[in-house]
Amino acid sequence: MIASFVIIEYYSLNEILKCITAIQNLNLDFEYEIIVSSNSQYSKQKQKQLLNRYKNTKWSFNKNNDGFAHGMNRGISIAIGKYVILQNPDTKIIKGDLKKVFSFIEKESVGLLGPQIINKKNEIQDSCRPFMTPLNLMKRLYSRYIKGNQSILEYQFDYSKIQTVDWIIGGFMIIPSLTIEKVGVFSEEYFMYIEDMDYCVKLQKNNLKVYYYPELLIEYEGDRKSAKIKYDNKYFFIHIKNYLRFLFNFYIKKIN
Repeated sequence: MIASFVIIEYYSLNEILKCITAIQNLNLDFEYEIIVSSNSQYSKQKQKQLLNRYKNTKWSFNKNNDGFAHGMNRGISIAIGKYVILQNPDTKIIKGDLKKVFSFIEKESVGLLGPQIINKKNEIQDSCRPFMTPLNLMKRLYSRYIKGNQSILEYQFDYSKIQTVDWIIGGFMIIPSLTIEKVGVFSEEYFMYIEDMDYCVKLQKNNLKVYYYPELLIEYEGDRKSAKIKYDNKYFFIHIKNYLRFLFNFYIKKIN
């Protein structure tokens, strides 16, 4: 059994070093590979330096920065693992038995699994969410921009319980290769943001379960670049643009 860790990279080599080191320090007792999918468009000389520095790591040096989904898909395309672990470079496994996670995936026929995520203050983050209907979006915008809540937890949701959910954020996901064979990879319609929700919708349309699994604990802060409503915040407008595309794909097309 082989697992593939696929890490997205965009001018984040310091974080990549920490992420790779954290994986290696787990002393995993199964075979695995580490793949870095880089959207940074480094020079040939820089690429050679990185290959020499990280001799036990595969690199996908992508010709263009075509976004998060594109980068992850390039990494997935060279992964050989039965399980693909997608992660941002600033994520770190704090607690959990990955072999136990894999056994759970097999037993429950899981299509995609996400962990519990905490920040550096040990605060639980909203890593699993209900699908973003227009009403849910309005509630989220109110909570974030009017009440000032950055991590918007669902108060009726038990974050200590293993359970099926609508949507897992793309900062850390475990996807069996069978899911990828059946559903494919992330939609590159989305440059960044919403591609994770889009993918979870597709899984459920294919009768595949999405699970929240808090026995696996990850530290991840997230930069929340799109969280500020400002006329010059391009990330906010990218997020809204992609959300409107999501609505069109899964609501308006369906109605028509």
